Amino acid sequence: MKWFFNILILILANLSALAQIDSVDLAITKCQSGEVKLAKEIIDQVQYSSVYNKDSRTWIYKGFIYKELAKQSPETAWQLRKEAISALDMAKKLDVNKENTEDIRKQLNHLLTLFYNEAAKIIQTGNIDNATPLYSTYLTNMPKVDSSFDARKKEIEFLLAAATALTQLYNNDWKKNTGLIEKIEETYNKVLSLDSKNYSANYNLGMLFYNHAVHIINDMEYDLDLIALNDIEDKTIALFKKALPFEQKANEIIPNRRETLMALQGIYFSLNDFEKSNFYKEQLDKLSK
Repeated sequence: MKWFFNILILILANLSALAQIDSVDLAITKCQSGEVKLAKEIIDQVQYSSVYNKDSRTWIYKGFIYKELAKQSPETAWQLRKEAISALDMAKKLDVNKENTEDIRKQLNHLLTLFYNEAAKIIQTGNIDNATPLYSTYLTNMPKVDSSFDARKKEIEFLLAAATALTQLYNNDWKKNTGLIEKIEETYNKVLSLDSKNYSANYNLGMLFYNHAVHIINDMEYDLDLIALNDIEDKTIALFKKALPFEQKANEIIPNRRETLMALQGIYFSLNDFEKSNFYKEQLDKLSK
């Protein structure tokens, strides 16, 4: 029976001028009355009609209908919203006279804000892999809404937020979550690939390795044999050496910041380079005067 309904919609669409029936208006009316699934069926058929497929209004309505359907379809909500964005893209291309520009922009902005907010929510759990596709949709499409949108800057903000959330999870239980270090490092390196002079990425990445070394030292048992002690020493020295270039770079980017000087003093002290450790201690003392 459904096939008959679909054919009927196409016939009505193509004969709308004679029959005084506007199938696009019918779809949006059904949507506004709460019959969203029926509205989707109508608009999905109408979009193939030669009468309507070149009409910007068809795709605007499709975007709206899919957006509304997403509210009722949690399992496929984000796919429906992506399809709504695609429909609005088509509407924008067909809107040659710019009659619907503002309506399209508002709908796109609303949808993309949903993607941004959901990605930000997921990021707080440290699940960057699930957040990334949502945020990528936001980054890719926002220039269509705002011509001044800086995708690179926003991506850096996203990656820094992700690294911060992952670091908080690591700090909550560093032994259990040691495996997160690799993911945090990868995330900060993505920031540095976009902006090698980003202070936060350099400083925080250095502190990640530094703090992990300190955790290992503080957790060390006092009755360790020489082999185990040497193993811990090798691990911590490697971590301090790994931290050093990032803290040096951070100090180049923002010279003589207290936090960076303290990190450099501690790293050099841990590497038994007391001359350089004392140098940064003197720099810290100057800041206190």
